[in-house]
Amino acid sequence: MTDNIAGSFWSDINTDPFVDTYLAAKDQIEKQVQQDLIEFRDCASRETTPLYHRCLIQSLTLRKTQQLYDNNWQAPKQLVNVGSITDKICEPTQIWLDKIDFTLQNGVISFREDPFAGRFDVRAIHASDGQNVDTEVTLWLNDADYDEGYLNDMWGAAIGLTAPSSEAYRTLLCTVYDAMMSGTARRHVEQVVGLLNGGTYAVEDATVVESAEDSRGSFLATAKHIYRTVKNGSPLVSVGAHVKVGDPLFDTVTFHGPTADISTEQLPAVTLPRALLDPSIGNELTFANREVPLICTKDRVEFEISGQPEAVNRFWTLFNKGTNSSFSEHLAGQIMINPFRFLAQNVLKYNILLCILRSPETPAQLSGIDQNRLLYQIVPPHEAILFARQ
Repeated sequence: MTDNIAGSFWSDINTDPFVDTYLAAKDQIEKQVQQDLIEFRDCASRETTPLYHRCLIQSLTLRKTQQLYDNNWQAPKQLVNVGSITDKICEPTQIWLDKIDFTLQNGVISFREDPFAGRFDVRAIHASDGQNVDTEVTLWLNDADYDEGYLNDMWGAAIGLTAPSSEAYRTLLCTVYDAMMSGTARRHVEQVVGLLNGGTYAVEDATVVESAEDSRGSFLATAKHIYRTVKNGSPLVSVGAHVKVGDPLFDTVTFHGPTADISTEQLPAVTLPRALLDPSIGNELTFANREVPLICTKDRVEFEISGQPEAVNRFWTLFNKGTNSSFSEHLAGQIMINPFRFLAQNVLKYNILLCILRSPETPAQLSGIDQNRLLYQIVPPHEAILFARQ
């Protein structure tokens, strides 16, 4: 080992095993220092900030009496990933691999075999009177990742956007910062809403090499990533398609507007909340997606909409008061009208974005984020988002 650390010259001169052990220990410390410096450097940008702090090697002591249930122990706080587990730092005789010999999930580390069964060095713990009260074993965790909150501390806390570290959280932070610093674009709003409602987006430029389904649902695969969707989501791209960073991959969350590109086959109706209506109307109104009779006279236009009678009557009074005769003449030749289509072509096309959610499911790592508060921060005051669920 000395050859790799100090070179062959010093290895030939110093044959004492102590020197070899000392240099190996120093080398391990220096590697950890280098790792810490790399993480510190990468924190300069929100796009490169590490998700986790990596300990190249870390001891974990388990006691038999602290076993939760069969071969399961409480994992150290903030530990999220472990590459492998060994019985020694150098030249181990036991190497246990993640997802094969053990799993780490929800703060619990589960072993396929009992670590006290003889594969690791088990030590007895004695009370002051010499009585054996417990046994313990020390495992060595290699490439252990801890969630130290880099993303939140460096970027999220500054804008009040806090969540556990994850790629979805990083993407959300980058999108919100881009919207705040360069001005909100439609793609910013779409990605924020999509991330908080189970949408799936490409994390890098790539070509789709596979589109299939398994027991967990539909998925798309590129050379480096596998993208999944919640139930009822269908792929928006096919095999061979080139996707760019931020492109939506499934129709779990779709957007329409503000150019009236709404497919009238998708929703049975749309309900406008009080916030999008004149305050004097006082209640929400529902516009059905079906043909209804149109009542059109010289000074009044009216068709069926649902809501409290007083609110409906007030809506039509205000509508006809603000509508000129040419608009009434434009509708005079019609006998039927689709209220939803009328709404889409004359109201929603200007400054309202319609978001259709299919089986909305907020990712667990983003579940604590207030979507409404976040949208208030980035959506311009003259714009609005109308949500619909299928």
